[in-house]
Amino acid sequence: MISFVDMLELGRRRPGAGDGFVTPGVRKWGLDELWTDVHRLADALAGKGFRAGNRAAVLATDSYEYIVVMLACMRLGIVYVPLNYRLAAAELTTILAHARPELVFVADRYAPIVEASPSSRNATTVALDPDGRGQLQFRDLVESGHDRLHEHRTNDEDVVAVCYTSGTTGRPKGVMQSQRSMKTEIWRQSRFPGSPGDVRYSASPMFHVAGHRTIFTHLARGFTSVLLPQFDPASLAELVRGASLDGAFLVPTMLDLLLDELGDGPDAFRLPQLHYGGSTISPRLLSRAIEHLDAEMFNLFGSTETGLVTVLDAADHRTAHAGRHDLLGSLGRAAPGVDVRVLDPDGEEVPEGEVGEIVCRTDGALTGYFENPEATAEVLRDGWVWTGDLARRDADGYHYSMGRSRDLIIRGGENIYPQEIESVLSTVQGVTDVAVIGVPDERWGESVVAVLECRGSRPSTDSLRELCQARLASFKVPGEFVWVAGLPRTAAGKIAKYRLREELGRRSG
Repeated sequence: MISFVDMLELGRRRPGAGDGFVTPGVRKWGLDELWTDVHRLADALAGKGFRAGNRAAVLATDSYEYIVVMLACMRLGIVYVPLNYRLAAAELTTILAHARPELVFVADRYAPIVEASPSSRNATTVALDPDGRGQLQFRDLVESGHDRLHEHRTNDEDVVAVCYTSGTTGRPKGVMQSQRSMKTEIWRQSRFPGSPGDVRYSASPMFHVAGHRTIFTHLARGFTSVLLPQFDPASLAELVRGASLDGAFLVPTMLDLLLDELGDGPDAFRLPQLHYGGSTISPRLLSRAIEHLDAEMFNLFGSTETGLVTVLDAADHRTAHAGRHDLLGSLGRAAPGVDVRVLDPDGEEVPEGEVGEIVCRTDGALTGYFENPEATAEVLRDGWVWTGDLARRDADGYHYSMGRSRDLIIRGGENIYPQEIESVLSTVQGVTDVAVIGVPDERWGESVVAVLECRGSRPSTDSLRELCQARLASFKVPGEFVWVAGLPRTAAGKIAKYRLREELGRRSG
């Protein structure tokens, strides 16, 4: 049986395959160089006794070395554990204690966190930066290994990676990704337009499932990947101005920052294909993207647990731009090879137009949560993944997000779906993003609070309240409007509402 990493290595044989990886103004890494480094690192690790079933954590920003580590781990059957460098030291220490890696690859800026973690004392640390802190040096390891193929016997249910969730609930869990789920997602992503030699960029960090799977897709399809340590709108704008990109993956907030960097003048730029995720897009932002980038746009909805679930494709975006703005509130229709249902808590299909939980069956789904059978049993039931995402489905099969089930607000016995209110407030000029949450209320059980980001002058509270009163039932109108400089976000670009609830709860307490 061909392994997932074998599938990726076959990408270099594609006629017209690109250069591999490039950091603009720094250097390029060809595909032959990449796979030589992968084989040498795998050989060196094997020589030091590391074997299939071990776990290797990676704590670093995006880099060529990060990719070599993931691929070398797969060559040996070592499970890689990408860690979110944006987390606080205490959060990372908790995850390291849970994952118990035998190896930790670490960038020097994060070495103190690893050194202070009790669970890392039994692990071998490898410094990714030249002369960085670690028991071993990445480049020394690579140069000490031989360029020979280590083929690990595998089957489709073997675990490749443990990816900790982005924590919208505040409690990250280790999602086990299998050979099967990885292969499925590459097949699914390969159905989007593209040709060998394309130059692509993904702003999703490699510690996130969307980040490394996008990089793997590029490898499998013979694309060249642009590598930036972290998202930088100025660097990305230079690539767009130079017509150097054939496609990119961003979250809407990043797209907004890119367009700000490019400016709203008469110039049009070229970015042929734009994938985005993390949230839906506003009519204002769609219009800016189409007018200034002339991009074919795709909204990809999924999660660490499910992989890709639904797609709002380029034709849908063109229809929305032509006047069907309601489509932009949609997550799209089921992705290829995914069965999607909208169910009530008893597992019954809800009628068309009513709200239920998105439940899906897909070969891209998780194997389970690492050492957490209770959470696994809650999310995986009879082969279906219960996502926790609420939605309604229309007659044409489009799914409209109604937020997370845990974000449901119950005020005076009435169910309130934050997405309805957020959709209204996001149309207001100057509002760049909004999150609606429920906070405890002695009289009503919960009261509705809208937390908003703004560009330029703020609309008045009275005008916001009047708009909501004109378009929503009275019990859905927020009782309070709170302005913030920036909404807290997860690594996937989603708003971390639990943090807002905690903050506002402390304020009211």
